[in-house]
Formats: sequence, structure tokens, C-alpha cells
Amino acid sequence: MSQNKKSRSLSITLSISFLSLILTSLFISGAIGTFFSFRAQQNIVFSKQQLIAKNAANKVTGFIQDKFSAMETAASLANPSLISREEQDKLLSYLLGSHYAFRQLVLLNSKKLKTIGISRLSREVSGKFNELFENDSFNQASQGKKYISPVYFDKITSEPMIIMSVPVDNALGDFQGVLIAEVNLKFMWDLVESIKIGKKGLAYVVDSQGNLIAFGDIVRVLKGENIGKLNVIRDFVNNIEISEEAKAKLFRGINGTIVLGTHVPLGVPDWAVVTEMPVSEAYQLVIQTIIANIIFTLIMALLAGWIGIYLSRRLSEPLVNLMKTALRIADGEIELLAEVKGPTEISNLAKAFNSMTAQLREVISNLEQRSRYLQKTVQKYVKYMSEVGKGKLDSRLTLKKQKNKSDDPLIILGQQLNDTTANLHQMIKQIQDTSAKLKQHEEKLLIYSKKLKKSNQELEHFAYIASHDLQEPLRKIQFFGDRLKTKYSGVLDEKAIDFVNRMNNAALRMEDFIKSLLLYSRVTTKAKPFSSVDLNEVIKEVVGDLEIRIHETKAEITIEKLPIIDADSLQMRQLFQNIIGNSIKYHRTDVSPKININCKIMEVEDKNVLCEVNIIDNGIGFDNKYSEQIFGLFQQLHGHSEYEGSGIGLSICKKIVEHHNGIIKAFSKIGEGSTFSIQLPLKQKEIE
Repeated sequence: MSQNKKSRSLSITLSISFLSLILTSLFISGAIGTFFSFRAQQNIVFSKQQLIAKNAANKVTGFIQDKFSAMETAASLANPSLISREEQDKLLSYLLGSHYAFRQLVLLNSKKLKTIGISRLSREVSGKFNELFENDSFNQASQGKKYISPVYFDKITSEPMIIMSVPVDNALGDFQGVLIAEVNLKFMWDLVESIKIGKKGLAYVVDSQGNLIAFGDIVRVLKGENIGKLNVIRDFVNNIEISEEAKAKLFRGINGTIVLGTHVPLGVPDWAVVTEMPVSEAYQLVIQTIIANIIFTLIMALLAGWIGIYLSRRLSEPLVNLMKTALRIADGEIELLAEVKGPTEISNLAKAFNSMTAQLREVISNLEQRSRYLQKTVQKYVKYMSEVGKGKLDSRLTLKKQKNKSDDPLIILGQQLNDTTANLHQMIKQIQDTSAKLKQHEEKLLIYSKKLKKSNQELEHFAYIASHDLQEPLRKIQFFGDRLKTKYSGVLDEKAIDFVNRMNNAALRMEDFIKSLLLYSRVTTKAKPFSSVDLNEVIKEVVGDLEIRIHETKAEITIEKLPIIDADSLQMRQLFQNIIGNSIKYHRTDVSPKININCKIMEVEDKNVLCEVNIIDNGIGFDNKYSEQIFGLFQQLHGHSEYEGSGIGLSICKKIVEHHNGIIKAFSKIGEGSTFSIQLPLKQKEIE
């Protein structure tokens, strides 16, 4: 029952490992592909919006420049010192008639006096125009600068208007006056209304203060709404230029929805054209690609899961079966054969194992048969000598030569014992010959024993190599996971970050599992020669290593005097750190761990002296029927969600104790703590 659970545990572990690796690879590749698809689509949408915005900006800028050019031409001809008042009037009238956007024109002399003024409006309205803007226009023009006023709205028509002015200079460049024009910008409203950005995109114009001056919803424009709080408008107001990395920008748009948009400054005047498109429309192609990737990933996950389960069973079952067979043969079932199936390397190993055990059975069978023959012969010899001593047989009988088909010296000897003792030295010679033959069989047995030991070492080496090779893909998973999280943290949402964290945690658990498997394989392959080890010093070092955990749990540890034994000091430290660490980890909630470590010395039948170290805790305990199962590979009585661990720690402890020719046992009761009893020889004997 315990071995079946081991097989299932290894199979499940490998299945989860395969599935995790494949799903992680699919997730990373899908995430990277989606990210670059996202960026590409974002740049495409941005480029289209940028082109539309630039075209609109060029039209507005061209309109303004056209009006400035017309005014500068008129200003060069309207010099009061060169032409009469009547000619000036005709010139301004022509300008007003040829440019419909001009609503009023005023010519001021160098003393700020009005010389000519023409208008499409009444005299009362024109007067107000003069009062509002003559000062600013005159001051800028007197300094040789062109002037554009902020946008304002006509109270009667509600149309957007601006004031433009240029200086009037003579041929020598001396200031002679100012030409001022009131310009109607209604064309800009029509322009914004005509711009099409996808199906639901919008375009609008803002000034340098963030005021809305052109938009499809004219009511919001007339209210003088300020939208400077929008990210893209804030960038414009703060004169932040668009870099190559931040071309496409996600922000909350003018209607409160998340959009992808951009802005293009006009320069002169200091306005900007803004375009935006709803993110659902902008990334429609990306969303379709993501859905297709998800469907593809699910299909690949199902296929990978099936392949992973198949491969894990193919790899784990033969290996576990071979391990079970080896353990049963070691327990005395020498007739058992290992099942030959699985990958080529494992099946070849099973064949070699079966061949070796078959030869071993043959040697053992021959030895047993020879031993029985020799025993019977010696019994007959003793009986014969007893009868000779009693005078029942005549010692002068001569040895009869017999013809026997068997060349087995034991059989011949048995027959000779029934004939005579006249040539006793010949019988002794036959016994010596038989002993020589037995010695040859013993030498063969030693050779096969060495082969068995070598096979076990190769099996352990195979586990070491397999565990070592699994670490490289895990490092790649952790590297790419960390890189994805670091480089694209600003793009990935919380759910994606959570997926990356889960992936990294799974890789870390797998890494701990592999490291534990390596530790298990190294108990014998990397063991050091035994030397005198003071267990008191070992426990002291272990308690020092666990100082933080002891402080956090408020654990109390009492230690009685321990002996000095022959052992591997590093393995003793590993043994006690595992067991004491478990006693701290598996403590009851709201109950501080209490651990007692004591020892007693005892002498066994072969006069070997053992020390029995008992580690007793008051932890959560476990059902005592699992007292042997907990020392098996990959066995955990609690899930990963409750307690961390690979399920190999106690297996390593058992292997260390057995490597030191000792015994480890566990006794427990749920809710009442556990006792781990370790019996180790004080002195290690040389094993022939």
C-alpha cells in the first residue's frame, strides 16, 4: 500500500512538473506575443491618429498664416506717409472683401490714433472691439511682433473669434502704426466636425491653458470648459514633447472613457489638435488575437497534459517498480524479477539487474546445496569416529575403490565414510578439496555483491543526473518570469502579475524539490569517512541555525548530555536539523513548541554498544499507522497550502541513519506530539 502511494506520488509530481513547464512556456510565449501585438497595434492606431491630427493642425496653421500674410501685405502698402486716407480705406475694404474670415479691420498710427476702420458689423459693436483689444495689439506690434489674442465668442452669433495684428513700418523699418483684424474661426468648428477617427473617435482643439475652443459638442465649447486635467492636455500645457517610447498613450478621454490618443501642437498660435479613439475599438484586432491565443493555449494545455501524464507514467512506474523490487530482494525475496519495461535506459538497467540477481540466486543455491552435503558428511564422520571409539567397527578394513559416475567430492566422501577409516588422511584431503571449491564460490559471491553495489551506485547517480538536469529549465522559467515582471510591469495588469508570481512560486517549489532529491542521492555518493563526532556540539550548531524560527515560535528546547560516536558530522547535522526543524514547524496553533532531546546507552546481543537519541515534541502529531510511511520518498501527511516541504526530508533522515548502521522509528498520536527515536552505534565496525 505504501509503495503504491509512492508510485502515484512520483507520477503525479512528474505530471505536474511537465504540465507546469509546458504551460509556463505557453504562457510566457503567449504573453510576449500578445504584448508585441499590442504595441504594434497601438503604434498603427497612433500613426493614423497622428496623421489625422497633423493634417488638421496644418489646415488651422495654414489658415492663420494666410491671414497674417494678407495683413502683412496690406500693412506694407498702407503706410500713412505714402498713401492718402482714401487709398488706405480702399485697401482695407479690398482686404475685408477678399477674406471672408475678416470681420473688422482697424489701422492705428504710431500715436495709437485710429486712422481707418471698416467692419461688417454696426458701429456700436465695432467700438467695443476697439476698446477690448487695441492696447494689447498696439503694444505687441510696436515691438515689431505679430499678435494673436485668446479665443473669445461673439455674444450675438456665439462664433469663435480672435484678434490678429501686425506692425506697419516704413521703408527704413521705422514703426508707423498697427493693422488690427478681428478673425472668425467658425471654419475650425467645421474642420473638427469633419474629421473621422474610426467609428467612434473624436477630435478637438484646445489652447495653451487647456480651454476647449473647438469640439463637436458646441455647448461645452461655449461654456468655456477647461479640460487641462486630461493627461494628454496636461502634457501639452506643460510643453512635454512626445517621445518615441510614449507615442501612443492611454488616458481617460474627454467623455470619461479610456481612450488611445495623441496631440499635435500648432506652434503659432499656441493651440493643439487632439485626437482620441475608444480603447475597445483601437485594440479590437489585439482582443481577437488574444482570444485566439487563449483557445490555442487551452488546446495545447490539454494536449500537453495528456502527453505529460503519459510520459510521467512511462518514466516513474518502471523506476519505482525497480526500486520496490530491489527493496524486496534485499528483504530476502531473491526469486523476484524486476519488470522490464519503460525507456531504453531503465529497461536495460532492469535487464542487467535481473541478470545479476539470477547469478546471485545460482551462487546462493549452490552454496546451500554444498553446505547441506558437507553437514551430512561431517555428521557421518562424527558418528563413525564414535563407533570406532566404542570398538564397533574394525579399523583394519581396507578402503574399497569404488566407481562412481559423480565427480562431486562430497558424494564420494560420503560413500567412503561407509567403507572404512583406514585411509583417514585421504578423507581429510577430500574435505580440503571441497573447502577450496567453497572458497571459489565465496569469491564469486563477493564479485556479484560488488556488482550489486555498483548497480545501486549507478541508480543513485542516475537520480543525481536526472535531478541536476531538471534545474536548467527551472532557471530559465525564473529568469524569464522575473524579466517579464520587471520589464513589462507597467503594461501587465494585476491578474497578469499574479500569474507571473504563481509561475515563479511553482518554479521555486520545484527547485526545492529537486535540491531535496539531490540531497537524498548524495547521502551515500557524497558521504565522508566516519570520525569521532560529539553530538552535543552538533545539536548546539543546529539550534544556532534555527535561532530565528525558535525566536518566532517561542520554542523551548531542553537537551540532555549526548555521547561521542563514529559518524559523518555533516550528515549528523543534517539529520537533527531536519527532525528538530519539523518539530518546530508542525507545532499546534497558539501553543509554543516544547522539544526534549534525551539519550540512553544500551548494549545489544553482539556486544555492540548503541546510543538511543529520542526527540520528543508537543506538536500536532499524526496517526501512528503512518509511522513507517512518513519515511518514504515524496510522502507528506499535510498539503503544500498548510506546510511547505518537498516530502523528502524524513527519507533523507532514514537514509543517513541506515548509512550509519542504525535504526530510526517514529511514534505519535494526533494532537499529542511525536517522538523520533534514533539508534546509532557508538563505534562503527568494519564490514567485510
